[in-house]
Amino acid sequence: MYHVGDNLWKSTDAGVSFETIPVPHVDNHDLWINPNNPQIMIEASDGGGAVTLNGGVTWSSQLNQPTAEVYRIAVDEAFPYRVYAGQQDYSTISLPSRVFSAGGITLQHWSVVGGGEMGPVAVDPRNPDVVYAGGYLSRMDRRTGQVRRIMNYPQYWSGVPSSKLRHRVPSDSPVRLSPHDADIVYAASQYVHRSSNGGQSWELISPDLTRNDPAKIVVSGGPLTRDITSVETYCTIFSLEESRLSPGLLWVGSDDGLVHLSRDGGGSWADVTPSGMPEWGRVNTIDPSSHDPGRAIISVTRYRLDDFRPYIFRTDDYGSSWTQISNGNGIPDDHFVRVVREDPGRRGLLYAGTEFGLFASFDDGASWRPFQLNLPITPISDLAIHREDLVVATQGRGFWILDDVTPLHQVSQAGDPVAPYLFRPRDVYRVEGGWRQPGVYVSQDGLMGGIIETHRVGENPPPGAMFFYNLPAIGGEPLNVQMHVLDAAGNTVRTFTNADLDDLSVSRGMNRLVWDLRYPGADIIAGSRLDGSTAGPRAVPGTYQVRLEVGQWSQTRDFEVLGDPRSESSLADLQEQFDFLLRVRDRITQTHDAVRTIHAIRLELDDADAKIANSTASTAAERAQRDEFLERVAEAGGTIRGRLDDLEDRLRQKRSTVWQDTANFEPLLDDQFAWVASYTGSADTRPTDSAYERYADLLEELEAQLARLEKVLQDDVSLLQAIMQEWEDRGW
Repeated sequence: MYHVGDNLWKSTDAGVSFETIPVPHVDNHDLWINPNNPQIMIEASDGGGAVTLNGGVTWSSQLNQPTAEVYRIAVDEAFPYRVYAGQQDYSTISLPSRVFSAGGITLQHWSVVGGGEMGPVAVDPRNPDVVYAGGYLSRMDRRTGQVRRIMNYPQYWSGVPSSKLRHRVPSDSPVRLSPHDADIVYAASQYVHRSSNGGQSWELISPDLTRNDPAKIVVSGGPLTRDITSVETYCTIFSLEESRLSPGLLWVGSDDGLVHLSRDGGGSWADVTPSGMPEWGRVNTIDPSSHDPGRAIISVTRYRLDDFRPYIFRTDDYGSSWTQISNGNGIPDDHFVRVVREDPGRRGLLYAGTEFGLFASFDDGASWRPFQLNLPITPISDLAIHREDLVVATQGRGFWILDDVTPLHQVSQAGDPVAPYLFRPRDVYRVEGGWRQPGVYVSQDGLMGGIIETHRVGENPPPGAMFFYNLPAIGGEPLNVQMHVLDAAGNTVRTFTNADLDDLSVSRGMNRLVWDLRYPGADIIAGSRLDGSTAGPRAVPGTYQVRLEVGQWSQTRDFEVLGDPRSESSLADLQEQFDFLLRVRDRITQTHDAVRTIHAIRLELDDADAKIANSTASTAAERAQRDEFLERVAEAGGTIRGRLDDLEDRLRQKRSTVWQDTANFEPLLDDQFAWVASYTGSADTRPTDSAYERYADLLEELEAQLARLEKVLQDDVSLLQAIMQEWEDRGW
């Protein structure tokens, strides 16, 4: 027999004795035993699932499945921004929203930021290396790795009844920094605590803001085993927020169903609990509005009381009155809600995280609609809107990010749903990297060096400008749909059409096109294999336009390409790099145009041979004359072919067709130019002196070969054409 609990135990004597079986993680919850082969088992724990094929001697990894349970979200002001949360039975976690040196977000980009499991996180907006985390309240300096415990009263709680605790602090007690003064840290127990010196000292700024019911502040667990680990601590403050608009305006919600408000930094408090809210509900989140200081939305859960209904309340008058906005208006009755956030970019645009996925309201909660998209059906534990992204924390599928919610800000402006509409694009940063190469089994980080299977890699946002557009159903004759990117002077940078559906989709409803900020690449011969870059240069920072054309209809929007805030290069540096790379690109195209000319001349030679050889010669004299012309064409053609072969073998390595062919065959002019492009475009800097020197040498060589080609055209090809003209003049 097997017993699951903190560990996994096995007994072979009907429970008289047990031995421990090592497993990948503690807190085991379930075990499946193959009835046909009991050596094969699957165990489920707080760390995920694992499989054994040998009775528990060894287990499969839990690092091959995106099953993290993460709780309250925090984001920082770094670029790119990082996402933080406590996670079930592991630690706090921090990871970037995107990386530039790899095709995705991998394990080496993760870090622990102090605190403990489930602990909320708060990051100093002035310095993202300073992180506060709950669970075991701490202040971490990531530069030094020092994690300082700063509990407001360091009383060890494990095994201690809540009634004996001076401060009732559950492991998921809120930690917040003031949005107006990052030196002010808020923490909570049954009281609100405030520190203005990084946790060196604390002051109480509230009375007990819970029901403080003695019947609920007792020993948990029993009768055989008590369970007192701080998670069970009750009658505590569960949500705490300061208004982003009004300093000192504090909202507090308790896990036993009370809401309080202070408008003077904790000097006085008012009970503003909604009268229509059922008792003993947990005020899971409070979202103070970014649009009106008197406005807030609370999410209340009662699922632990077998009440799974969604409870969302909104106030617009500092809690004097509340409106329930979750009563049979789109969220199913059994989808309890943990979090609602109002989009700071549009008043009345709300996002609700439920036990079974995501919902959105475009009318201030009057109605709700599913907003799942490709998000797995999973409990949503928290939401954050940051830099116009929607960041989602789930219980069982880790973090998800919806990149760019600005189209949702414009839905009411889109007008007639049967007419095309181009949404205003958000500004985009000129950053490199982030593509995930398809068909590759492993991904490597170019800076941190780690290699990991691609199925374990978190997805980067699209690297470029995102253009959203709405299209009606297109019936009858197919419409000509085009999208043009224009520079500030109105010159066309790129054009995308629906002729190639990989470029521009024309599905009914919302569509998206990602422009990678690059100008068109070099026009190279199909099937060419070059190790260097043939891509066009990236656009320099500045103002651009995007224009959507659907038949005779068109709409144009402005947007900005912004410089990488991490880069020290000037706009002049980037412009110089752009101009240089454009010249290099054009030389690659010029090289391949010369090869195309060579190929065209070869076809002309073949055509001349065929035209004479296939001509009808009825008499001996005609046959002799035909043979004479064949000999003359062969002689001229032989000279031309020899010179053309030598030319192409200096311009383009035609034998290189697959990866690593360049290790066997010498790279020629086109690849040498492409290598200069890769070299110069490797960073946001002006070209090096050596890049200019190499380009000048290559250009001199290219011009010499082009001059040779021109001589072949002027002398040899002209001779061939004269022979063919003579052939035609004789009436053949």
